[in-house]
Amino acid sequence: MKPIVFLLCTAVCAVLATAPRPRGMCLSLCGPYGVECPSGYECRSNGCGHECFRPANYVVPEGCSPVRCRMHCPLGYKVDESGCDICECDYSALSASSGQILKY
Repeated sequence: MKPIVFLLCTAVCAVLATAPRPRGMCLSLCGPYGVECPSGYECRSNGCGHECFRPANYVVPEGCSPVRCRMHCPLGYKVDESGCDICECDYSALSASSGQILKY
């Protein structure tokens, strides 16, 4: 009886392991159907949707240090009074006047 149970479990486990996993939605957060990126960012593909990225030739302004935070900001980071990126997401493009809605 044990070999049958083992085979059944092996078959069920194999099916569950190969079943497709649900994926997140692909969002175009910028571009023709989204918002404009903040100054200094450009809208590019993230492999599924679109989000704001610094250009490849971006140079951190003098006196600033690169932002190192765990938070991912698809529309860019806020800047402080010195013009340096800070570890806060910039959602100003999603203001009520733009007609965009952001839900958490």
